[in-house]
Amino acid sequence: MGVIFAASSRPQVPYQGHVPDWLPHVAVYLVLALLAGRAFGSGGALDLRLTALTFALCVGYGVSDEWHQSFVPGRHPDVWDVFKDAVGALLGVAAYRAWSYRVAADEAGLP
Repeated sequence: MGVIFAASSRPQVPYQGHVPDWLPHVAVYLVLALLAGRAFGSGGALDLRLTALTFALCVGYGVSDEWHQSFVPGRHPDVWDVFKDAVGALLGVAAYRAWSYRVAADEAGLP
């Protein structure tokens, strides 16, 4: 979250114009969701409640990041950026959940 905040504090994004805008949004929030899922699940599987909490935290942070950008000269909030963040968070939560259940099944000796 600190990295996202620091990047959003810059008036100009260094990669702007070189990569599609959706790519960094999806990638960063995918990683955030993976890390948050690991934290909420204590390294284990996430139940449905913790999955929803992880997703909500990531999307909520995306909303707060856009609000933060409204105070940075040269930046502006964009609802589509929140949508891209939410897609990344959804992919990250789904990936963590699938991975954690696979690990739990392997440890239990299930096929």
